[in-house]
Amino acid sequence: MSTYLNRADVTAAVHAPNATWTQSDETGPVAAALLPDWAVDSDAVVATLLRLGYRVHMYNGVRDLSSCNHLGNEAVLDALCAPSSSPCAGYDRTPAVPWPSAKQVDGYLRTHGNLSYATVLRTGHLVPTVVPKVYATLLDMFIGAPSR
Repeated sequence: MSTYLNRADVTAAVHAPNATWTQSDETGPVAAALLPDWAVDSDAVVATLLRLGYRVHMYNGVRDLSSCNHLGNEAVLDALCAPSSSPCAGYDRTPAVPWPSAKQVDGYLRTHGNLSYATVLRTGHLVPTVVPKVYATLLDMFIGAPSR
């Protein structure tokens, strides 16, 4: 990635011709500011967004072995949506259906009301980086744009 991001045409295109990109994940002032949110449960945030009528779209690569993997996220959503008083009640009983690209099944999608959760095959934590065309298709599905 650094080879690409440090190319002269790329730095010129992003209006940073004198900058050098370096990998800085989990270091620096931004990482320090985000640290308090690192392990905060987000299920209450999801429930609030749904209760307010917002659409919530979530996704995970199935090869993600981090603490925020697809199995854990599915379990959280199932638990969140199981009570009949939940703003997403019934999601936990909604089957996942394959979502295809033009050539193959790229993952599985569960949608109920304003909540959608997609798993993405052949990738892990960095879905947009590893399978950008597949991610573009998923994003188009989520926002209602025509597929690429």
